[in-house]
Amino acid sequence: MSRPYQTSTVAAGAGSPADLPAWVAVLILLAASIGLFLTAPTGGDFSWSDAPRHALNGAFLMDMVRDHPWRDPAGWAMQYYIRYPSLTILFYPPFFYAVEAAFYAVMGVSHAVAQMAET
Repeated sequence: MSRPYQTSTVAAGAGSPADLPAWVAVLILLAASIGLFLTAPTGGDFSWSDAPRHALNGAFLMDMVRDHPWRDPAGWAMQYYIRYPSLTILFYPPFFYAVEAAFYAVMGVSHAVAQMAET
């Protein structure tokens, strides 16, 4: 008597990616991140045309937290934009910039730190 639906068993040692131990997934992610960082352009060059804008958006958030302009945040942001007219913070979701601002706060604002946060 045959069943209309049978599940097959996976051969030993040929499990799905979901069966990988968590440390293997972390190791693969770490290796990929290091590979991206080491092969990224250096010397002030970014690989994408909008990457410098993303880097500046993170610096903007870090400066905003540092200066805490709570009495006139719009005026402060306008003055910042007048000085650095490449801001695009309203065009993209802000979570990445918050992470990038944390990187900047710990390691300083630099091209390498921006690329590290992006990978």
